[in-house]
Formats: sequence, structure tokens, C-alpha cells
Amino acid sequence: MKVRNYIPNENFTALVCTQNNCNFIRGINGLECPKPCQCLYIFDDLELNIDCSNMGLLQIPPLPIPIYGGVKLNFSNNCLSKLPTMTLPGYKSVTRLDVSRNMLTNLSINHLPAKLDYLDVSFNEIINMDNALIKYLKNVTIFKQSGNQWTIHCDDKPLINFFRHLKLIIRMKSVEVRPMFLHSLTELPKGFLKFLGKHFIWLGVRKQEYYLINEEQLLHSMHRNLNNLTTIMSIYKNMEWLHQKLILVNQEYDLFYIREMAAPCPHKCECCYSRDSLILKIDCSNKFVYNFPDIVARNSLLMGKQNISSPIELHLSKNNISNITIAMLPKELRFLDLRFNNLVTLDDKVLSYVKKNSIETKLSGNPWNCDCKSRSVLSILRDHEPLEYDVTLKRCNISRTDCPDACVCCLDNLKWPSFIVDCRGEGLLQMPELSSRVTYVDLRNNNLTALSQKNRSYFEKRSLKLLLLDNPWSCTCNDIEKVNFMKSVSSSILDFTKIKCSNGEKLVSINEHIVCPSELVYYLALAVSLVATIIALNFLIWFRQPVLVWFYEHGVCLSLAARRELDKDKRFDAFLAFTHKDEPLLEEFVDRLERGEPRFRLCFYLRDWLAGESIPDCIGQSIKDSRRIIVLMTENFMNSTWGRLEFRLALHATSRDRCKRLIVVLYPNVKNFDSLDSELRTYMAFNTYLERSHPNFWNKLIYSMPHTKLR
Repeated sequence: MKVRNYIPNENFTALVCTQNNCNFIRGINGLECPKPCQCLYIFDDLELNIDCSNMGLLQIPPLPIPIYGGVKLNFSNNCLSKLPTMTLPGYKSVTRLDVSRNMLTNLSINHLPAKLDYLDVSFNEIINMDNALIKYLKNVTIFKQSGNQWTIHCDDKPLINFFRHLKLIIRMKSVEVRPMFLHSLTELPKGFLKFLGKHFIWLGVRKQEYYLINEEQLLHSMHRNLNNLTTIMSIYKNMEWLHQKLILVNQEYDLFYIREMAAPCPHKCECCYSRDSLILKIDCSNKFVYNFPDIVARNSLLMGKQNISSPIELHLSKNNISNITIAMLPKELRFLDLRFNNLVTLDDKVLSYVKKNSIETKLSGNPWNCDCKSRSVLSILRDHEPLEYDVTLKRCNISRTDCPDACVCCLDNLKWPSFIVDCRGEGLLQMPELSSRVTYVDLRNNNLTALSQKNRSYFEKRSLKLLLLDNPWSCTCNDIEKVNFMKSVSSSILDFTKIKCSNGEKLVSINEHIVCPSELVYYLALAVSLVATIIALNFLIWFRQPVLVWFYEHGVCLSLAARRELDKDKRFDAFLAFTHKDEPLLEEFVDRLERGEPRFRLCFYLRDWLAGESIPDCIGQSIKDSRRIIVLMTENFMNSTWGRLEFRLALHATSRDRCKRLIVVLYPNVKNFDSLDSELRTYMAFNTYLERSHPNFWNKLIYSMPHTKLR
């Protein structure tokens, strides 16, 4: 009732109104407005608005019921995980329900009021709908679902058809329609904008505070009485642009997100998963699509929950797409159907991306051009869709019989009036067979090594032009005739002056007299080589010993310089024979032979003889246990009885054992050998010895020792 003066009473179910808004006190079911919420009755709309948004609530509280009208419940941006049952007081009376931005994971008809006319479940975690729910939602005038990650299988026809129906509904706020046409959509052609606005007014329906129009009916109305195909197609093109613009300016524009998809499902497309293979299929076939659909992630915040991993099939056949860039292709793309579009070429980066990622591509039915800039496309058509390649060549007046199978034929009117046979990078080993109509061939970047005389007919019967750079041309003496042939037809080779042989030398500078020298030069070089060899052999024979010593010292040609020892089981490498008066000489031999490189094991009486043993026996045993006997031949040694005895025993041992070697080191203070007996004098006269004063003494001594480098 309306009253002039209101006196509050706890038993009254009345409204205190100020103009159109009334403060709600208590419902006819005896419940007051929930304490966390705000209740306001809109008198003109006969609707009770209960605002519980942004409260952090976990569940919907009991609701009051007005005596007249319905209930609008705004429960957005809370922590609701499930809707209440119909037993909740006042819940059945709700006609408009907003539960957006909560944590709902399921939506069931058993939890929705029967008279619901508005439902907003945007930005929850709902992934599917059953058939009963779909049937129910078809009777809900306003249904908002954007922001949920739907799981749609390709055999779930009811859900696919329901989403197709939702996409056909263009929804705007009624108060925004006029400003939108006047200010936000001005980029559309003025004639089309006026034409569109007129049909909007005819077909649009006002529901609540919204303006709704069915796009299918809108297009049918705009096409009516039109006979010009170009005009009809321009309507589709402008409508596609309209949707791209509405996404930005219309806050009521619903986007449809599919699980594991990087961007919303495109407006004209249907997105679903194959139940068996889990492949994401995006079907935009035969939908009058002009622009490649945007399926690459743009809003990282909105798609932050996505874990994109499913392979994608993109079906775009029978449309009007004319341009594709690499930025439009998702990295998960595995199949791309571009048949029967308006493509005349494809960017090389796109083709490289398709090849690198092994994307199966269908390209037939497009008006491909034959320009040589589209060589990559023509090459793919030749290899994978030969019938389409033949049709493309025929459209450009190029006979398939005139085009070698290993090459691509194309047109470049700026370079050549006739068609070009482009064989670049095809790995050719020889020049392909050419018909009489071919006059320009690009053979760069192949594996050609020569042009033979059998190719001469190509140059005699026509004005043939060739490009031959970046081939491994052979320029040896065996190929000199072929090189000369190339020089003879150099006027037909456009890049002849830049061609290089496989050895890096320019082919134009190849001289037959240098590459193939005369027989006189050959025999002269042979004679010089023979003389040099003889001189080298004589040098080695004359200086054999110093050379072998140097080889052994530096570890060079050890198989030649070193000797293998036959008495490896001996205890010592050398027995050092000297007199007690020459003990100071011992230190340098121990230092150089036992501590240097290579190292040897020496035997000498000061260290290795046992006390109390017979000296002759010790001498004999030491000689027996050693592979070499080194005699330090000094004046003291020759005057020593024991020294001469050691010399004689060593001499007898070497005469019996061919493996032993006596090394006599002659010191400078020895003037002659008169103090020795005849046998020892004879040995010194007829055998070599090492002079201690020689500058290369140590190298010679080490070479005379056992060759440890071969151990």
C-alpha cells in the first residue's frame, strides 16, 4: 500500500519508498533482508534487488519474498562452491540470479529456480552441461557464461548446437546501443553502418535492460532483395569486422573459452575435442571468414590457468581468407585446411614454420599466382598436391611438359618475358632435360660439377640463359674440356664471372697450361725429384749416426732410430768400470743416467758389491748382470791392475755374448795406449769409443745405452 505517513511496526510487511526505490523491511515469508546484504525494491519494475556481492560469503542465505514481483539476487564475487537446493527459503522466487566470479564447478537443473529469466555464471570453474540443463537454459532469456573453461567433445551435438545458438545472439545494454553506433563503430563504412542500424531497429528486441538481436535473422534481412554477389560478400566482411570491434567496446559481448585453448573460440567457429585422441578441432569451414581466426593467446592474465598441450586441427576450407602471417599460427597446430580460399601466395616464414613443425596442410582450390616470389608455395604444391600445381601452371599458360619434374616453373616479367625454370637448391647432379620452349633456367645452389658437350644442343637451338652460381664445379685437368665448353657459352651464363671452382678459384681464370702442364715439365719435375731423393739418401748414409741419435733424442721415427734389446732380463742397464782414483767422475754419470730422462739402472762397486766377496768374481758377476759395460778410460784406469782386469773381462764377455756392448769413454788426459797390453791396445786401435770432451757426448752415450723408449 502507499501511505502518506509511515509509522514503523515490526508486524508490518510494507515498503518505505522514495520515488522509484523502496527500502525493503520484511518479506511475506517473515524473513528480513539478510544482514550482510542490501535489499532495495524497484517499484516501477516490481522487483526486489538483493545485493550480496563482494562479501566473501560461502553460501546463499535464506531470502525474503516480496508480496508483488520477482527477486533479483546479486551474489557475484563471493566464495560460493555450489548452488543451494530448492528447500532454501525464498530461493524459488528468484527470477534473476548473478553468481559470477565464484567457485562453482557444476551446474544442475535441480539447483536452479524454475522461473529464472536471467542467469550469470561467468568466470567460474564449470566445464560441462548435461542435456536437461541445456534444455532448461534455452528458456532463460539472458544467459552469461564467459570465463568458464568448457570441455566440449565433438560428438556432444546438444552442447555444440547450444553454443552455436548463443553465438548468434548479439546482446547490448539498451542505453548503449545508440552511443555505440554514433561513436564506437564509426570505422565501418557509413553506408553499411546506416544499413546495419536500420535492420537493428527492425529486428532488435528489448529484454529487461538489454537489447537482443539474432545475427542469423539480421543477415537474412540484410540479404533480402540483394542480387549483387559483391555486395552480399561485403556484408559478411563488414559483419566480421563488427564482431572484432564489439569485443572491445561492448561489455556484454560473450566470449567462449575452451579447455586448454590459448584464446577464445573464434566467433564463427566451433571448437571441440575428439573424445579418443584429445585433439582440439577448430572448425571454421564454410562460414564466410575473411580474416584468419585469432587463436593465439593475447590476454595472459585471462588465460593464466591454461596449460596448453593438446594438438590443434584448424579447418578453414571454403572461406575468403587472403592473408596469413606466422604470428597467427599457434605452436600446437598439427593440421591446417586452407582449401578453397582466396590465397594467392604464402609468406616464406609461414611455409618454413609449417615444414619445421610437420603440420599437415591442405592448399588446393586457391587462386595461387605463378610469380617467382611464390616459389616456395609452388614447390609445396609440386611435391604434395601435383594436381593443384598443374592447375596453377595451366592458369599461367605454362605447360606441365615444359617444366622439368625436379624444378619449379614461375613468372617474373621484370626479369624475363617468358616463364622461368627455377631449379635452385634441388640437389641436382646434372642439368635437367629442357624442352624447346625453355629459355631461362636457374640452377644455382645445386651439386653440378660440369656442363658436358651433350648440353650443347640447348645453346645452339635457342637463346638460353643460365644461372650457375654456388655449385661445386670441377676444374681439374681431366675436366678441362668441360671448362673450355663453359667458357665458349659464357655469354649464356649470366653469372659466369662469379662462378668459382670447388677449390675456390674463379672458373674464368682457369688456364689450361697451368692446370695441365706439358710432358717436358712433367719429366723435368720427375728428374728433379729423383735427384733430390738421391741427395737425401746419401746425406742419411753419410750422417747416419748423428741423424739416428737426433731422432732417438726427440722421439721421431723410433722404429727406425731405436734398437730392440734381446737381453731385457738383465738386472742392470750398464756396469760402470773405473778406478778408485776416479771416484769424483762417478757423480755426473749417476746424475745424468739414473736421475735424468730416460732413466737407467747402473752398477758400480762402491754401491752394488758386497763386502768380503772376491774382486774378480764381483767384476765377472757385474758384467754378467749388465747389458752394457761403460769403461771410464783415464790415465789412472790404464795404470790400474784392477782396471785393466775389468777391461779384459769386459772384452771377453762382449766377444762371447753378441748382445753385450762395450762403451769406452776416453778422457782428455789419455795421450796414448802404450801402458796397455797388446790385446787391449789392439781393441782401442780397431774399435770406436766416445770422447768425453765431445760437445755431443751425452746424446751419443744415451743412444749407445739400452733403448728404453721401446720398452
